[in-house]
Amino acid sequence: MATIILTVFTLCLLSTLSAEPIPGIVFSAVVRNIRNIPVDCSIGWGTFSVTAIPNEIITIPSNQQTIVNEKIVDMGTWTAGAFIESITCGDLGLIAPFPKVTKTQRCWQFNVEPNKLVSVGPGSCK
Repeated sequence: MATIILTVFTLCLLSTLSAEPIPGIVFSAVVRNIRNIPVDCSIGWGTFSVTAIPNEIITIPSNQQTIVNEKIVDMGTWTAGAFIESITCGDLGLIAPFPKVTKTQRCWQFNVEPNKLVSVGPGSCK
Protein backbone atom coordinates (compact mmCIF):
# COMPACT_ATOMS: atom_id res chain seq x y z
CA MET A 1 0.00 0.00 0.00
CA ALA A 2 2.82 2.42 0.87
CA THR A 3 4.44 1.66 -2.48
CA ILE A 4 1.27 2.59 -4.36
CA ILE A 5 0.91 5.86 -2.45
CA LEU A 6 4.58 6.70 -3.06
CA THR A 7 4.20 5.92 -6.78
CA VAL A 8 1.11 8.12 -7.13
CA PHE A 9 2.80 10.94 -5.21
CA THR A 10 5.91 10.70 -7.41
CA LEU A 11 3.85 10.76 -10.62
CA CYS A 12 1.91 13.80 -9.42
CA LEU A 13 5.14 15.58 -8.50
CA LEU A 14 6.76 14.81 -11.86
CA SER A 15 3.71 15.98 -13.81
CA THR A 16 3.72 19.25 -11.85
CA LEU A 17 7.42 19.82 -12.47
CA SER A 18 7.16 19.09 -16.18
CA ALA A 19 4.24 21.55 -16.50
CA GLU A 20 6.36 24.48 -15.30
CA PRO A 21 7.64 26.69 -18.14
CA ILE A 22 11.37 26.49 -18.71
CA PRO A 23 12.97 29.91 -18.25
CA GLY A 24 14.66 31.24 -21.36
CA ILE A 25 17.81 33.24 -21.81
CA VAL A 26 18.30 36.68 -23.36
CA PHE A 27 21.15 37.40 -25.78
CA SER A 28 20.57 41.13 -26.40
CA ALA A 29 18.24 43.79 -25.06
CA VAL A 30 16.63 47.18 -25.48
CA VAL A 31 16.81 49.08 -22.19
CA ARG A 32 14.42 52.03 -22.16
CA ASN A 33 14.75 54.76 -19.53
CA ILE A 34 11.32 56.27 -18.90
CA ARG A 35 12.60 58.37 -16.00
CA ASN A 36 13.17 62.11 -16.28
CA ILE A 37 16.87 61.74 -15.39
CA PRO A 38 19.72 59.76 -17.00
CA VAL A 39 20.55 56.39 -15.46
CA ASP A 40 23.72 54.26 -15.38
CA CYS A 41 23.18 50.55 -15.93
CA SER A 42 25.44 47.54 -15.51
CA ILE A 43 24.83 44.51 -17.72
CA GLY A 44 26.15 41.22 -16.32
CA TRP A 45 27.06 38.55 -18.89
CA GLY A 46 27.32 34.80 -18.61
CA THR A 47 28.26 31.78 -20.71
CA PHE A 48 27.79 28.05 -20.38
CA SER A 49 31.49 27.70 -19.55
CA VAL A 50 33.85 29.15 -16.96
CA THR A 51 34.88 32.02 -19.25
CA ALA A 52 34.35 35.30 -17.37
CA ILE A 53 33.00 38.31 -19.25
CA PRO A 54 33.31 41.78 -17.71
CA ASN A 55 30.13 43.72 -16.98
CA GLU A 56 29.12 46.31 -19.54
CA ILE A 57 28.35 49.80 -18.19
CA ILE A 58 25.94 51.98 -20.18
CA THR A 59 24.37 55.39 -19.57
CA ILE A 60 20.84 55.90 -20.85
CA PRO A 61 19.64 59.50 -21.23
CA SER A 62 16.20 60.37 -19.87
CA ASN A 63 13.28 59.18 -21.98
CA GLN A 64 15.56 57.32 -24.41
CA GLN A 65 16.67 53.76 -25.00
CA THR A 66 19.93 51.91 -25.57
CA ILE A 67 20.48 48.63 -27.38
CA VAL A 68 22.69 46.11 -25.62
CA ASN A 69 24.11 44.01 -28.45
CA GLU A 70 24.73 40.29 -28.30
CA LYS A 71 28.28 39.25 -27.39
CA ILE A 72 30.16 36.45 -29.12
CA VAL A 73 32.85 34.87 -26.94
CA ASP A 74 35.95 33.17 -28.35
CA MET A 75 36.26 29.87 -26.48
CA GLY A 76 39.55 28.87 -28.15
CA THR A 77 38.47 26.29 -30.72
CA TRP A 78 34.86 27.50 -30.98
CA THR A 79 32.69 30.55 -30.30
CA ALA A 80 29.62 30.94 -28.13
CA GLY A 81 26.97 33.57 -27.58
CA ALA A 82 27.01 35.16 -24.15
CA PHE A 83 23.68 35.74 -22.43
CA ILE A 84 22.52 38.50 -20.11
CA GLU A 85 22.65 37.32 -16.47
CA SER A 86 21.71 40.55 -14.73
CA ILE A 87 20.73 44.16 -15.29
CA THR A 88 21.24 46.82 -12.63
CA CYS A 89 20.16 50.41 -13.22
CA GLY A 90 20.85 52.69 -10.28
CA ASP A 91 19.54 50.81 -7.24
CA LEU A 92 17.10 48.71 -9.30
CA GLY A 93 17.96 45.30 -10.67
CA LEU A 94 16.85 42.03 -12.22
CA ILE A 95 18.64 38.69 -12.25
CA ALA A 96 18.00 35.87 -14.75
CA PRO A 97 15.69 34.10 -15.18
CA PHE A 98 13.86 37.30 -16.08
CA PRO A 99 10.08 37.60 -15.62
CA LYS A 100 8.05 36.71 -18.75
CA VAL A 101 11.03 35.15 -20.57
CA THR A 102 9.93 31.57 -21.21
CA LYS A 103 12.14 30.74 -24.20
CA THR A 104 15.43 31.89 -25.68
CA GLN A 105 15.17 35.49 -26.90
CA ARG A 106 17.49 37.27 -29.34
CA CYS A 107 16.18 40.65 -28.12
CA TRP A 108 14.14 41.53 -25.01
CA GLN A 109 12.92 44.90 -23.78
CA PHE A 110 13.42 46.20 -20.25
CA ASN A 111 12.03 49.49 -18.94
CA VAL A 112 13.66 51.55 -16.20
CA GLU A 113 10.73 53.04 -14.31
CA PRO A 114 10.95 55.39 -11.30
CA ASN A 115 10.64 52.57 -8.73
CA LYS A 116 11.33 49.35 -10.62
CA LEU A 117 13.08 47.68 -13.53
CA VAL A 118 10.48 45.92 -15.67
CA SER A 119 10.88 42.92 -17.98
CA VAL A 120 8.50 43.98 -20.78
CA GLY A 121 8.65 41.52 -23.66
CA PRO A 122 10.26 40.92 -27.05
CA GLY A 123 12.03 44.02 -28.31
CA SER A 124 13.55 45.32 -31.53
CA CYS A 125 17.36 45.43 -31.42
CA LYS A 126 17.79 46.96 -34.88
